[in-house]
Amino acid sequence: MRRIFIISLLALGLFLIPLAAELEKTWAATVTGQALSTDIHAYVNGQMLPCLIINDRTAIVAEDLRSCGFDVIWEPVERKLEISENISHPTGQTGSRTTTDYAAFAGKDRMILASDIKTFLQQKEIASFNIDGYTAIYLSELAAYGEVKWDPLQRVARFDSSRRSGDTILAESSEDANLIAEEIDRREGIIEFHGEKLLYQNQQVGYAHNGKAMVSLDWIAGWLGYQVQSKQNSYLVKRGSHSFQVKAGEGQVQVFYDGSPAKSVELYEVPSLSSTRLYLYSLDLENLFGLDSQWNNEKRQWKVRYADYRIKELGNYLGGSSCTVKAQYSELPSGFNTLPELSVKNITLISEGSDKGGYAYVSGDGKNYAATVSLAVLRDNEIQICLGKKNRVLFYKQMTLRGEVQNHQLERQKIIGPFTEYSLVKPEQGFIQIKQNSFMVEGQVGFTNEAVIHVLPAKIDQASGIITELPAQTLSLQEQKFSGSVALNAGPGLYRIHFQVQNNGLHGVVATTRFGEFYLDYQ
Repeated sequence: MRRIFIISLLALGLFLIPLAAELEKTWAATVTGQALSTDIHAYVNGQMLPCLIINDRTAIVAEDLRSCGFDVIWEPVERKLEISENISHPTGQTGSRTTTDYAAFAGKDRMILASDIKTFLQQKEIASFNIDGYTAIYLSELAAYGEVKWDPLQRVARFDSSRRSGDTILAESSEDANLIAEEIDRREGIIEFHGEKLLYQNQQVGYAHNGKAMVSLDWIAGWLGYQVQSKQNSYLVKRGSHSFQVKAGEGQVQVFYDGSPAKSVELYEVPSLSSTRLYLYSLDLENLFGLDSQWNNEKRQWKVRYADYRIKELGNYLGGSSCTVKAQYSELPSGFNTLPELSVKNITLISEGSDKGGYAYVSGDGKNYAATVSLAVLRDNEIQICLGKKNRVLFYKQMTLRGEVQNHQLERQKIIGPFTEYSLVKPEQGFIQIKQNSFMVEGQVGFTNEAVIHVLPAKIDQASGIITELPAQTLSLQEQKFSGSVALNAGPGLYRIHFQVQNNGLHGVVATTRFGEFYLDYQ
């Protein structure tokens, strides 16, 4: 058994849902009870959390504890949620909360749905409840880490950790990641070609057709531990949270995660039905099952490898003017394994056609990967995260993050063209509160196409999030350096500032580039 991976995959889409729902019965179909709205206020380590009443007891959302000094780790393969105290976590990071809108979540009665998820606190299983995809627990369960008090006059239920003392760090920090994946096991096999037959351990498992290896879906699914359900030439293939639906004679496959549509995949070759068995092209099977493979032309062999992963979601996704999702793995795989991929999208920006795009830039060093996507400030953003291998989905999540300017990270230095790099002396941070109607900026930018730098101010209506562009201002560049004052001419309020230059690209092409975004709160 070797520990290996930790990263991720691409995003996903839709089709043939009625059949999948018919073939795959879900836990969510059964209502087991009701969670009631309440006027009670619940506090955990000083942070107010949405709460409901379940079985006459105050219940909170387990995932919200991430903003209150707890690690909450979701393991989708084992269908397990683990809660443990980690008081090195700062409290009050509302961007990491699952239920960011208190009134919307706690303001009405909600159905409790059946669930196969098991929840553990201090390695002991505790009662938990599925409410609209969130896991609710009784507030009183936290007494294992401190004291839970009830004030009947104020209608307040409160938990305070017995190990928290001011700002003193009493525990080690958790891993610097939102997602972790470990390879815990692998299966390898060799399929041999004998004429037109494909054999595995002397059993025929496929055939060659027009130079393409067609492999029995029933055989390879069974070999990998997947279940296959079929109806009217449509097949649902499932193991754990990953499943896909394929149909004889059709070139599209729908991929699911936890029974919900994730991605529509175009096949290289249309599946064929022969003697009541469905056969798929080997390349399509590699993509759908996330297989690694090697072809040996001399020996006429196809070697395949399938990896099992333990996935952990630590959460703690923070909103600002951007969101960075971090994924880790512990050691590189040996042999012929391919690396998984991490994909993060801002569906809100993509649907609006924003000039910020909405697709994350992914960087990594072979062990740690990060994907950063822009957020629309002062409003909610629908974020989609995918972790997996080829078209096999290891982890998939959609969540809502509030774009906030207070946490904006300023890029003080960056290469913005083949020959152009900038650095900023002032400002020093991405969000600054000021009391005057101007602000000094200073920096350096090299190899521009003109001897000026443009400053682009915009004012943001904090109630509506509407951004109004203001007239551009210019500063002169002298020996690639600039220094001067930016005027805030639209009165007190929140301003967004960009710099812009014309820089020379390859083959003499002139490009216009914006950079150095920061925010000023003029009071």
